[in-house]
Amino acid sequence: GRTHTTKHRFHIFNFSGTRKIIGVDGVNYPYTWDNTTFVDVNTSTDVQGATCVCAFKDHMFYSKGSLLTFSVPFDEADFTPASGAGSIRLPKTITGLYVFRSQLFVFTESSIHVINGSSLADFTLESVNETIGCIASDTIQEVSGDVAFLSSDGVRLLGSTDRTGDFSNQTTSKYIQAPLNSFIGSYSSFSSTVVRGKSQYRVFSWDAAREPDFSEGFV
Repeated sequence: GRTHTTKHRFHIFNFSGTRKIIGVDGVNYPYTWDNTTFVDVNTSTDVQGATCVCAFKDHMFYSKGSLLTFSVPFDEADFTPASGAGSIRLPKTITGLYVFRSQLFVFTESSIHVINGSSLADFTLESVNETIGCIASDTIQEVSGDVAFLSSDGVRLLGSTDRTGDFSNQTTSKYIQAPLNSFIGSYSSFSSTVVRGKSQYRVFSWDAAREPDFSEGFV
């Protein structure tokens, strides 16, 4: 049933004692696999075509456009408001979700927000930065105790400062800014990986017209 898709994004979770993988593909309903059964999460059209998915505080969060929808506790397929499900509207299209230091970070291309709280009763959305965001979901990675991501002006780190709840968003790629800006401007699809033994963050480009051997990337 997976038709007309390009990228699939996955998240591993355990709400009931059974480890599952949940996936989204930007077109169809989300789906789960527990090593035995494949199940469509088709109980709400708000999550059909979701592009990012992430478990946070025992809720499953799905992003679709600018809408962030979360399930009831411990059930990724139940979206009953009376049982603790809900939604949050962001000002722009969501480009990434990442849990870091007990907070859920929500990225758009030009802003970063954070969700605090543990349930529908106290979830709050706060702004971290209104001018910097993530341009590619698949470049968000945790490395050496920090979170790296690709922004419109290079690779940034979501590093905390001495002030509680404050983050610096420092640029780590300023020494290669010119070639990296050219790289960002030449492609529209990116991915990344972390080589933990070397504390390395690597970002890659993809273009259907380019042979794999000639794909470009940065370390």
